[in-house]
Parts: sequence; structure tokens; C-alpha cells
Amino acid sequence: MDATGLHARARGGTPLMRLNDLMWEVRSVTHAAEQAARTACARGEARYDTALAATFDAWLGSWVSRDLLVCFCAALELGIHPGRHLDRCLETANARLTADERALFWAGMRRLRAHGLHAGGAPRRGLAPAGAGSGYRY
Repeated sequence: MDATGLHARARGGTPLMRLNDLMWEVRSVTHAAEQAARTACARGEARYDTALAATFDAWLGSWVSRDLLVCFCAALELGIHPGRHLDRCLETANARLTADERALFWAGMRRLRAHGLHAGGAPRRGLAPAGAGSGYRY
């Protein structure tokens, strides 16, 4: 079960089945983050985009291994740049993940590059750093 408790992991099957399972985990985390942001917004704690970015900033700062990768990809799915967590995500992808998990990570990195990531890890356009808020969706 991932850190959100939303999806059971299937380790068997074909590579395509395992990647599909990973994508379902990403979607589960995406939905959980959106719900957390809506709840914070309804309580008047923050604007939706700020709450969403803060949720990912907290999760990216505390999750590890596969859960970190899934959170990284979920953040990208919603247009949230991983910001200061990018180096840790990269170290995790290179050190601890399976080939399927690394493939998902590098697909996320291609998405970052396509939206203007430059040296230093800050976006030029499109993606807001985690913790800064974002209204951008792609």
C-alpha cells in the first residue's frame, strides 16, 4: 500500500501491467492531493493552488522510495514543479527503484524539460515550484 493508503501494489505481470499499476498509483495520489487542497480551501486556510502546492511540498519532503516517485509524478501531472525535492527524487530513482519505476521517473523528467526546466532546477515557465502555488494544468 502506498503512503496515501489508496492503492495496493502489484509486483507481478508484464512490464506494461506494472507501468499501468504505477499510473493508477499516480492517479490515486493526484486525487488525494486535490481532495486535501479542496478541504483546505473550504476551511479558508489557503487558495486552492497554494494548498495543492503545499500538500505536494509536504509529501515530497516526507515520502521515500517508490512513494516519493509516485508523488513526484502526481505533482507533475497537476503542474506542480518538485522544486527543492528534485535532487532527492533523482537520487532515489538512481539508487533504489526498479526499472519500471525508473522509467516512470524519467518520463516525468522529460515532462519537466518539455515545460522549461533549466539548470538549477527552477522552471522558466509553466510549472510552479512546490510550495509556491500553481494554477497550471497540462
